Amino acid sequence: RAEDELHELKAAHGRALRALAKREQATGELVEAVFQAAKDAALGMNIPKVAAPKPDKRKGEPEHAILLASDWQWGKITPTYNSEIAAVRVKELGEKVKRLVDIQRTAHPVRELHIHLLGDLVEGEDIFPGQAHLIDSGLYSQMFGAAEALARLVREMLGHFEKVKVVGVIGNHGRLGRKGTFRPESNADAMMYRIARMAVGEEKRLDWPETFTQGERHWYAVDNVLGKRWFLFHGDQ
Repeated sequence: RAEDELHELKAAHGRALRALAKREQATGELVEAVFQAAKDAALGMNIPKVAAPKPDKRKGEPEHAILLASDWQWGKITPTYNSEIAAVRVKELGEKVKRLVDIQRTAHPVRELHIHLLGDLVEGEDIFPGQAHLIDSGLYSQMFGAAEALARLVREMLGHFEKVKVVGVIGNHGRLGRKGTFRPESNADAMMYRIARMAVGEEKRLDWPETFTQGERHWYAVDNVLGKRWFLFHGDQ
């Protein structure tokens, strides 16, 4: 079965690369090819499951934790940053969240985590002149690298919280090509979120609505945390 999944993943990779290389094809066909490749390749990810935490029966006024994830710029290279460093930092982020929450739990229960995805988790490709010289990977690799890291982070949090909710918006670096070339809902952030959600699999304790608005850019979202409404947006408008 592992060999079959690897073969299917390689085939999906080839389909995506061939589709993306044909710049002349219609916008709708290109976007459909990317989504299909995303669906195919997500099947090849192996995100280990975790055991649910024991119910927290401690008394006290409960609090919810909020984790903001924004501007990972996966694929961007600088003298101190690249995709490999991004993966290490996301893993460290998960460890630090658990340590800080454990400190808070000495005073009151923290049973629920809200993860707010604020966009630009991928660097993008060809959204401005010269960008090809500032990235270590193409959009395909960016999406799946970030998606796997995000899926692992969410699954890890499910092992530390009784309930996890993920709410996302899209950024400007996730758009496909130069501004105005594609439909506003065609965005690599949104695709990456969906891949990560598929990789996590069915989890009853996870609430993760899709980041998508037909015909519009899904630039904002609202999340309710303990009776207060949080307005989420990337901020490039």
